[in-house]
Amino acid sequence: MAAVKRLWAILAVVLTACAHAQPIPQVASIHGVSLELVKSSNQCFLHYQGKQLDLGIEEKCFFLVDNQGKPIIKYYDDIGASVVIVAGGVLDLSGYKQPPEFAKPEACGQQSKGLIVSKSGEVSMSAFSSASMIFCPDSKADEKVYWLFGHKQP
Repeated sequence: MAAVKRLWAILAVVLTACAHAQPIPQVASIHGVSLELVKSSNQCFLHYQGKQLDLGIEEKCFFLVDNQGKPIIKYYDDIGASVVIVAGGVLDLSGYKQPPEFAKPEACGQQSKGLIVSKSGEVSMSAFSSASMIFCPDSKADEKVYWLFGHKQP
């Protein structure tokens, strides 16, 4: 019984510490422009060049990253710009009979958007967004997904 009480006490300390931990901001640099993902009031924002853009993603947000933890950036010569994917939001697995093993609600999300940075440093959000694909920070999206984010403009 004493061991159980100790375990609960340790668990309470760990959970309290995690609840107060500040997430490390995610940063990407594209064509000399620093892009920073910031969560405020349960909303995700992009900070860049002294500006703030509401990404419309709630809960959590993250860049899709490579094996070294660096954001994956795809350049398209035909539009003269690079694309990086931001994903996150809530992960609702209730509609799945057998949820994908990799999909952890605390880390993964179903909302994704493309950020487009031109060679001249202009930043815009893709007109295309998705709420059907599940992404985790280390997910590797197919190149076609990057192309779609970069080429589907308003």
